[in-house]
Amino acid sequence: MVMDIDKDEQVESDVAKKLKMVARICGQESRGFEMVGIFISQDAAGLSWLRKRALMVLAHQVMMMSERLLVCNEDRAIAKQMDTWPKGRTLAYGIAFTEGPIVVQQPIFRPRIVEANIPNLAPNPFPQNSTIVTPVNDVETPSQAAPLRLVNDTENEASHAQKNIDTSSVGNDVRGIIVRMRRAGDSLTKISDTVGLNGRKYPLFTAVCQELGIKKAEREA
Repeated sequence: MVMDIDKDEQVESDVAKKLKMVARICGQESRGFEMVGIFISQDAAGLSWLRKRALMVLAHQVMMMSERLLVCNEDRAIAKQMDTWPKGRTLAYGIAFTEGPIVVQQPIFRPRIVEANIPNLAPNPFPQNSTIVTPVNDVETPSQAAPLRLVNDTENEASHAQKNIDTSSVGNDVRGIIVRMRRAGDSLTKISDTVGLNGRKYPLFTAVCQELGIKKAEREA
């Protein structure tokens, strides 16, 4: 955002000036006042204005030796080692590094496979010859379908109060988790914490439980 600026474009010029001003404030005037700026660039050249303000540098592998020397603060030995750096290798140095620069290896995140199947929460309430558009699959309800309630309208006053809560923001994936955890015997407190419907959102959680057929007696148990 500070390179290749079209000087005829006033907005670009103003943004570049303000970024440099913020870098100066973070690196000089606000030191010790908990104001921190993080500046990221794929290029090392042309950043002398930033390097003289920086208090810490995190450098990843770069291709050209001239840029390596810039990001390695002229440490030629570390710059040469970049030839064989594996993914995640990082050089860190700065004012707070009293023992000098360090080279660290970041852990590589490996995603794990999770269960993606969503159980059938309720049968399709619309007959096959209905004019309503059929669902895409056995789980999804047609977008034109009216909300389906699974609770008895004759329940007590507390149940009637829950009817005023809009539960449309809670998707089938969250409802599926609630059903599976409940079947496994988990408490509703634990379930609400897991799906993020605790605290102020707990009334929404109880309303969803009612729609899933979890009765008051079961909730109290």
